[in-house]
Amino acid sequence: MLQQRSGAKMSVSYSGTEVTISGSSAAVQAAAGLLRQQIETFLTSGGGYPHPLQVHYLLSSSYGADCKATVRFLFRDDEAAQAAGRREELYELQPEHPAAGVWAPAGDIDTLTDALSGVQLGSSRSSGTPIHLAGQQHSLVQQLVAAAAQGVRHSPAFDEVKIRFNFGKALWYFPRTAAPHSWTIQQMQAKQIPRDFKSVFSNGVQASQVDSLQDWLEGKGFEVVETKERASVHLLQHGANASYSLSFIKQWGGGLTLRKAKSGSSKLFFLTLLNSSGQPDWRAKLLGQYHFQQGSETQALLARIASGATLVGNKLRLPGLSAHDMSLDKERHKSKTIYVGSYSSSSSSSSSSSCSRRGLAMEIKVSVSKVSSADGCSEGWEVAGTSSQANVLLQQMLARGTASAAQQAELAAHVDNMLGFAQEAAAALITMSVSSSLWTARHTMMIITTLHTLTHRMITTAITTASELEC
Repeated sequence: MLQQRSGAKMSVSYSGTEVTISGSSAAVQAAAGLLRQQIETFLTSGGGYPHPLQVHYLLSSSYGADCKATVRFLFRDDEAAQAAGRREELYELQPEHPAAGVWAPAGDIDTLTDALSGVQLGSSRSSGTPIHLAGQQHSLVQQLVAAAAQGVRHSPAFDEVKIRFNFGKALWYFPRTAAPHSWTIQQMQAKQIPRDFKSVFSNGVQASQVDSLQDWLEGKGFEVVETKERASVHLLQHGANASYSLSFIKQWGGGLTLRKAKSGSSKLFFLTLLNSSGQPDWRAKLLGQYHFQQGSETQALLARIASGATLVGNKLRLPGLSAHDMSLDKERHKSKTIYVGSYSSSSSSSSSSSCSRRGLAMEIKVSVSKVSSADGCSEGWEVAGTSSQANVLLQQMLARGTASAAQQAELAAHVDNMLGFAQEAAAALITMSVSSSLWTARHTMMIITTLHTLTHRMITTAITTASELEC
């Protein structure tokens, strides 16, 4: 990007400590200025996070408790796939249960786990992303806790470390090979699939699942505490090679109030629970965030841009962007309903009592959002949430710059609870979907019977009336 904007050629030394710039005098000066700006932006934002991003997947019990089921990839082209924003064909990983009496040879599920362990998210910072089998939750939770302990010790210190989660679907795409709809493990090995396929998590939730999820939340005692109208924009600052986001509260009458201005978060750990068809997947993300220093140039710049924002119809206008070498990357509008409730998982998976507190109640906040684009041409649903106690605990760890054994055990219990919440919610959607289908079929028959009775009565009445008129 620097070379394209300046016209100069740049090369970085093998040690990574020197940059050589060549070209015309004007091009070299332009490139040096852009490079200096990017370095200053990098340093004032707290610098990079040197540890590799960890991404892990956990297969739910819907993939087969006996660990003999194989998997296949099913093509997805619904609203959840479209919400991912990828141009590639997207596939959903699904359990495939062979015909009765025909099972994969013992040990093949371990081969599958090995084959999938090389999946990358397209980032050079991400380490191997193993897929864990159902029942390995304890090990996975401990890895997330270890990543949190590492994050709160990071220097320069983050201003905030937090956990967020989303319902959605983990979808897979194949940039260099055409994916058949069903693969055996042997085919996967022969085609060296770990080098070819990648994953993206779609935050989109099917509209048909939203009502069921809200009914389930209310049945668990969750209450609506707030409704919100929000507008947000993602901005790109080209010279500094930086991105920012502005979030506005939409007031009655079309006014806007700046709610938050921030730079991108550092992703420390992703944990994705893979459920079978008809159930949403769930992803927890551990994030580190730097805040803008009070009175900093970046804070003042974003405040100036936000102060000129207006809402025209359902579209934001930001007249100050071009004057500050910025462009609009994305604009979204959300209508949010916020639920808050207490949840306690009855089946904590941790095998060690020191790392789990069975029955620990935690407050969970869930937002159900209807999301629309600025032009109103696309709409969808998102479900996100967090644990208030987990984030308070992470801030306490961050304030100390370390995590005690007791704090890590409590955080593990909170993460266990969140996983229990996710699995119970996903299972409930299947049950409620079946109940809804039975309700629809039963009431359809009642409607048909009622119509038949009414029609019979109408015909009988008409015949009787006709007979009376003839008389």
